[in-house]
Amino acid sequence: MVAPLRSPLDTSVKRITFIPGDEMEFLWDDNNMAHLGTHGVSPDLAERVFWAGVDNMHASRTRHRYVIEAEVDGRLYRLLCDISAAGMIYPVTCFPL
Repeated sequence: MVAPLRSPLDTSVKRITFIPGDEMEFLWDDNNMAHLGTHGVSPDLAERVFWAGVDNMHASRTRHRYVIEAEVDGRLYRLLCDISAAGMIYPVTCFPL
């Protein structure tokens, strides 16, 4: 018997709310910048997607990983990021939908 597919979003996990100006810092390294670049997304664009969609952020099944979808410059994007308790945001991937 095959188990039914689960949604990638676990709505039972508490949402986090941020506002611009919170003590948040984006962490950029060669790996995530190169990966986003393969999708044609710059670090600046990924940060804009984060702040545009932060009010609709959902927790994924992976601990500390969040999914954000937002429209920036007339185009819809999905951002997956890890957020630490210290307020560090590590964008894992971001791509247009």
